[in-house]
Amino acid sequence: MRKAKFLKIICAMVVACWCFAGRAFSVNPSWEFAGWDGGGCYPNIAFDPHVQNRVYLTSDVSGIYRSDDNGENWQFATQGLGSLMVAQVVVAPSDSNVVYAATKKGIYVSKDAAKTWNATDDMKGWITFQRPENYRSVAVDEKDPAFLCAGSAKGHLYCSKDYGTKWTEVASAKDFLVANKPVTAVRFDKQGRIYAASSKGIVRCESPDAGCELLPGPGQVTDLFVSHKNPGNIYAAGDSWSWVSVDEGKTWKKSNALLKGGRILRMAVDESLPTPLIYAARNRDWSGEVIISQNHGESWEGLKTSMNADVVRDPSRVWAQKDGRITGLVIDPFN
Repeated sequence: MRKAKFLKIICAMVVACWCFAGRAFSVNPSWEFAGWDGGGCYPNIAFDPHVQNRVYLTSDVSGIYRSDDNGENWQFATQGLGSLMVAQVVVAPSDSNVVYAATKKGIYVSKDAAKTWNATDDMKGWITFQRPENYRSVAVDEKDPAFLCAGSAKGHLYCSKDYGTKWTEVASAKDFLVANKPVTAVRFDKQGRIYAASSKGIVRCESPDAGCELLPGPGQVTDLFVSHKNPGNIYAAGDSWSWVSVDEGKTWKKSNALLKGGRILRMAVDESLPTPLIYAARNRDWSGEVIISQNHGESWEGLKTSMNADVVRDPSRVWAQKDGRITGLVIDPFN
């Protein structure tokens, strides 16, 4: 099995957050502190798919941070941001210089790898985001960095083909989304179709101007992964369950009862093996853990290692509980 690198955000009591990194030599990784902590909560993280060791971290009170050494050191990346409540940061798959930030005041775009930011049209306040619900609510086309779609905290789906200068609402998705309820995830598949997830389920649209359909199966979706390596495979986190489809959403396999207890908020899928490994972040009250399935969700096991604050590096964290609430879970594409 390849060595995997994970970066995980944990949000614990007294609105304190920690950022941990761990290297996995098996399905049971050990976790190490990634070099950042502070007030507020850190809702999201993103690796640059083309620049090794570059990581972005979002905050709900201080904007965006960037690390170029895999989380050992961080620097502010907030110049031009009009809101420091950032729910998500997205690096364009085809151009590492193009980065989008989903904030309370709309989407900001950077064309210089987060050194500076400019506001896009927020559609008179209709394009807005909140954490932790809008975890993966912005998606960028695989080939065109100017083409993106976004699901807002107000339950609408919009697409732009010019970096957010002008937006088109995907009107046919309205019937399948919930007004004033956040769109939790937006994804493109290999064919360029758009997926949007919400408390009502998963909507698939052929294009911004074409018709949409509500897929059978998942409900109360909190995270969504649409495979490009294995077209037809879709993975969804749905409250206390996980869902897997291998036929483009026609049929779904619901996870077994081992997932009961707590809420499944986040999902990461490692497709480097013939049978993908599914990692899920489960929270219960103010505690969290990562669980893993090696058989498409038929059975699950908890990772046996704990995550603790680095009290040597930061003695102020001596009070902090281990295994706090998880807000983000991603896999390093280079490792």
